[in-house]
Amino acid sequence: MLSLLREAGSTHIWHRTGHAPGREALDEGFAVLERIPVAERSPEVVIGLLRLARELGRDDWLAEHAEPMLLSLGIEGLGRLRATDVDSLRDRVRDTALRTALGSIERVWRGVSEDGRQPSSG
Repeated sequence: MLSLLREAGSTHIWHRTGHAPGREALDEGFAVLERIPVAERSPEVVIGLLRLARELGRDDWLAEHAEPMLLSLGIEGLGRLRATDVDSLRDRVRDTALRTALGSIERVWRGVSEDGRQPSSG
């Protein structure tokens, strides 16, 4: 799993290792992740797999797996997300508490107000 995520950290390495842009790498990574008890999962690995899905353009995979994976992170793990993660995950989340947490992450990075507008600078 860590090897897969390291390879996904660079276009050159990803290309040289011969990974296809399909679901295969994601499904393999998810199968490994599922064998790890939730309490022992590294947030970096969970988030890395979600980011890999986004890089591969696998909206179908994210639609299926994003919410349960995010719910497994807890508040501390969710704090490792970035605003760009929120952009790709928000529409795949229905859980109210999780949506609130994603909104908080976006506010930290972008200063977006509760009503969704950018605060005026000045």
